[in-house]
Amino acid sequence: MPFYEKLQNPKNAIWVSILITLVFGFMVIISQLISRYSIYPLGLDYLLELFISFSIQFIFAGFTCLFVIPFLLKTPKEVKPYRDFLQEVRLSNHKPLSKLLFIGMTGTIFVLFFSLFLTSIPGNLILIPENVFGSPIRDQTMGWFGFIHYLIPGVWEEVYARGIVLAVLLRLYPIEQGRQRKAIIIGGIIFGCSHLLSVPVLISNPIYALTQVVYASVIGISFGYIAVGTGSLLPSIICHWLIDSFSVYIAPSGDIILFLILFMTAIIVASGFIIVLVHQTTNIGDFNENKRTSINSN
Repeated sequence: MPFYEKLQNPKNAIWVSILITLVFGFMVIISQLISRYSIYPLGLDYLLELFISFSIQFIFAGFTCLFVIPFLLKTPKEVKPYRDFLQEVRLSNHKPLSKLLFIGMTGTIFVLFFSLFLTSIPGNLILIPENVFGSPIRDQTMGWFGFIHYLIPGVWEEVYARGIVLAVLLRLYPIEQGRQRKAIIIGGIIFGCSHLLSVPVLISNPIYALTQVVYASVIGISFGYIAVGTGSLLPSIICHWLIDSFSVYIAPSGDIILFLILFMTAIIVASGFIIVLVHQTTNIGDFNENKRTSINSN
């Protein structure tokens, strides 16, 4: 079987998703290395340095998702016409805008509220608002520029994970058969494991790296429900972007293990609320009903 036919064969969806993850991760690492070794040594003004670094990484990630994967790997399917690709990865649907914005903002509030509330219970939580709203300071904080920087994962990780990878997995586990739950869960786990590609973090702080894998898997599953339920990437992009932007707002000052346990509990609870929100505001529940109807009719 030719290479491209194997890529488009639904039976190979999981392996294709892993391949896409490796390609995306490789391009992200390349863009980070270019920024580190070509921009940082120039001794530019810090804000200018941040902007150039952001531009390089944003363009690399976008080029990978919008051109490398659909044209070179020809996934989720051969691009003819290109608008079909945009529709399949849920990039062309932004209606109803008010509903999509509501789901995105509400999901963000769930995650931020439970994260802040549960991790503050022991009383050793440090709030660092200057990390989010302050001025950028070299070797300390990006400050308000974080809202710009985190557009990189906010936009392109969603296009890669909830757009392309989920579209590939849904070929193996079609919505029409009510099997989208498996695609969402597997896609979330693959997304979580993709954070292991950050080798320096894995080596220097393995506990943090593994926690990030679990966190990203859980939150990725809830984002998968949002993408399938709404048929759009906009709400999950909003959630991802704002959650990452505010992630530097808090820091533990005591038992790090207790903090991580409480934080993961918060993420699980918040993700549960997000899934309930999706079921209450979209027709995702009808997919499972269609499956039961199909089974009963047979």
